[in-house]
Amino acid sequence: MKVDVFGGIFFDINIYGEMHSSDIKSNPGGSGFNIALALSFLGNDVSLHGNIGNDYYGEIILNEMKKYSLNTDFIKKQNKNGIYVSHNDKPFAIERNSNEDNIFCEKNSDIAVITSEINKENFEKIAGNNYGLVFFDIGPRALYVKKHENIIKYFKNIFFIGNENENLIFKCNIVKSGSKGAYWDNIKISGNGINYNSTIGLGDIFDSSLINHFLKTGDKLSSLKNAVEFSESFFNEKNSYEKIISIKNKVV
Repeated sequence: MKVDVFGGIFFDINIYGEMHSSDIKSNPGGSGFNIALALSFLGNDVSLHGNIGNDYYGEIILNEMKKYSLNTDFIKKQNKNGIYVSHNDKPFAIERNSNEDNIFCEKNSDIAVITSEINKENFEKIAGNNYGLVFFDIGPRALYVKKHENIIKYFKNIFFIGNENENLIFKCNIVKSGSKGAYWDNIKISGNGINYNSTIGLGDIFDSSLINHFLKTGDKLSSLKNAVEFSESFFNEKNSYEKIISIKNKVV
């Protein structure tokens, strides 16, 4: 299935442990990058629309995309790359940098996946593309999405995805409840109840699995069930990049 993904691309620095006993992981990341790569590994023809820096970090990310044959036609290189830093699985610092700039919003399919890591002008342009089906993960910027809901209303046939806290700010169709599971409108799937040490990136895996299954079946119940069970199988990998890359081995 052909899919356009619009979202942020960051260089992630994940720190585990304390000052003199740290394990530091540094890899490409951002919900846009993660979801695009995951959907590609799951067998879709994905075009990622986003910005990378015209710098060392941007070059690493671009090479990684090429390594995994992810379409780079809609990637812009400009300014400094976005940086995301976490400590023991908790966000510590974020530089949005090139993610604040305009991206290529050209339509390359009839299906769009959008994350809130892009700016208001991009929302407007994407809404004008009249996609047949849209999945919108409001992510950590629920307040930003709420602020611009006058633009969001122009999207047709759209499903909003968020976690329980985000859903309190902006009403979502699909709500991720961590180890408790998830629900889609009045459909609920229970989770395994296990609180994992590292949850970073699981939300992007959930999204990718749910979207991929729904595009194939059109069935909410089985798509939700598949997304909950699939995302629960990634508890061994620490950071989001390791989780996303391991999808390639799970679907072989």
